[in-house]
Amino acid sequence: MGENCHHHHHHHTGNKKVLFLAFLLTATFAALEVAYGIWSFSLSLLSEGVHMASDGISLLIAALAVTIASTSSNRYKNAEPIAAFINGIGLIIVPIVVVYEAINRLVRGSQQILSKEMFIVAVIGLIINLVVAFILSRGEKDNINVRAAMLHIIADLLSSVSTIIVSLLIMFYDLVFIDAIASIVISIIIFLGGWKITKESIGMLKRKQIDG
Repeated sequence: MGENCHHHHHHHTGNKKVLFLAFLLTATFAALEVAYGIWSFSLSLLSEGVHMASDGISLLIAALAVTIASTSSNRYKNAEPIAAFINGIGLIIVPIVVVYEAINRLVRGSQQILSKEMFIVAVIGLIINLVVAFILSRGEKDNINVRAAMLHIIADLLSSVSTIIVSLLIMFYDLVFIDAIASIVISIIIFLGGWKITKESIGMLKRKQIDG
């Protein structure tokens, strides 16, 4: 029995370290990507930065959930669904703002985008996501928080690849409008994810209230 408890504690500690490290890497680069997205006038880079920031929050929530699960205290039983609800609302509002700006750009004509800077940051983003995916692969495969975090990072990897392709199309063919279209597609994916997280968090809170 004691050995089994120690074994579970070891897994919780390992998962917590993996998730916190993944969070730090993701959140740090997300801030850089958002800043570069604003500077280079690239909406798709900005969208990707927001997506990475939301995934950073998800990783933090997952890490906190593992931390709470490793204690016997039930005082903070609503912390995870409340944090998830806030995360979900953010994931609904931000894509709406990005889509509004993207449609405006398509209507009035896009600004000149710094495609080289956009390409460099997107490539670094891809590398960061690969590193984070490797870190998460070191966690416990059966843990739902680790698996959920891995799914978020796979979405980020696809987003990074999309931004790289867009930057190359702008660089070589001057297809500036592609940036706005890509940002709309990424925003729809983020919005759908946010809607799902919000619904799930409300469901969790309702169940916890019923359970008392």
